[in-house]
Amino acid sequence: MHRATILTLQGLITVLLVLLLGLQVLVVGGLFFGLAGDPGLPTGADVLLGVCVVGFVLCAQAILVCVWRLATLAAAARIFDPSAFSWVHAALAATVAAAAFALTATVAVSALQGGVPPVVGVGGVFVTLLCLGLALVIVVMRALLRQAAQLERELAEVV
Repeated sequence: MHRATILTLQGLITVLLVLLLGLQVLVVGGLFFGLAGDPGLPTGADVLLGVCVVGFVLCAQAILVCVWRLATLAAAARIFDPSAFSWVHAALAATVAAAAFALTATVAVSALQGGVPPVVGVGGVFVTLLCLGLALVIVVMRALLRQAAQLERELAEVV
């Protein structure tokens, strides 16, 4: 991969990580320190939603770190190393966990709030399905990486 591509990707990942960290601070601050407008104690639904949002954001950050490491391996022409598979597996696990956080937040908050606006419910289901779709893409890409690594090993044996 071109050095400029890697640097651009790493710059974008850095910006995204900082923005996600800011989101975590806002959610935790708003939930536990009354910055959301209601200085009272947070309800069970508020705490559950806060935990799910922070967990979801942590999963997103973990995926970004995995992409950073995979891009670094690709830049060093080491993408077919066995260590690449551990980063792919970590990204897959984080994606599935993010889907679980999104689904938990949607279902639990709807149950605890006695119903939510349809837009919120549809949004939660959409995010859950988006995460599961991304997980399936990662599974396909992992299979392609495995096949390419096998072909690379066979080619190395021939040469």
